Amino acid sequence: MSTIFRRVREREVQRQIRYNRIKKTVVGRLPALLPEFLKMLLGSALGFGIIAELLRYFADAKPMYVLPVLGLVYSMQASYYKYKLSVNPDYRIPKCRCGGVANDKTEVVLQSRGSAILRIPTSMLGTGLYAALLFVVYLQHEVVAMQLAIVAVLGSAYLSYVMVVKIASLCPTCINIAALNVLILLQFVR
Repeated sequence: MSTIFRRVREREVQRQIRYNRIKKTVVGRLPALLPEFLKMLLGSALGFGIIAELLRYFADAKPMYVLPVLGLVYSMQASYYKYKLSVNPDYRIPKCRCGGVANDKTEVVLQSRGSAILRIPTSMLGTGLYAALLFVVYLQHEVVAMQLAIVAVLGSAYLSYVMVVKIASLCPTCINIAALNVLILLQFVR
């Protein structure tokens, strides 16, 4: 019996050593902000999903219209902030402190090089994308709308990578937009 217990204990020790090596290798490579980013993304997605469903239930508003309108509003808000920061680099964006964000550095993210593609602010591109998405949904071109939603999710994934890994700061507005993009794409999967 003691031989069996000794072998079991040795195997458990070896398993723990392997587990700790793998954990150190994987976790050591993850950005420090990733857990907070994922928490905010999930919270935003749940919140917007609940809002869309409540509006569907009480006001008969289709989520396929509600979600792009919210995306349009958030993109316009980010565009406004980007403009204000370009005019006055010391401008401070008002914080609501409602999400418990410890690393809310929206100004840093919006002033970074990653917030523009070919000198066009990504928030302006988002505004155009949501306007186009609303128009295409209104015309009932589901294939084109789904393609726009895929482009939006891929763009958000790339910009989220830049925000978390390259800039190492979080922008709640940007995370809300990413959550809306995922929810819009999920409307087509249903």
